[in-house]
Amino acid sequence: TGVQTCALPISMLKQCEILKTIDTQAVSMAELVDLVQQNYQLYHLCKLNNDSWVKWYNTHWKKDK
Repeated sequence: TGVQTCALPISMLKQCEILKTIDTQAVSMAELVDLVQQNYQLYHLCKLNNDSWVKWYNTHWKKDK
């Protein structure tokens, strides 16, 4: 009782996408570079989401404990 709660935004509960893989023996350099760019983007989106979650936790949850 008396404890304030702040709901975690649903968008922060989404798991990171799995990075894509490819058979390097049967792929062109252009396809490989494209895949690397896609994985780079997925990684950074995941990092942003994780950083947001940590910020939310430190702002709304940790201070109440």
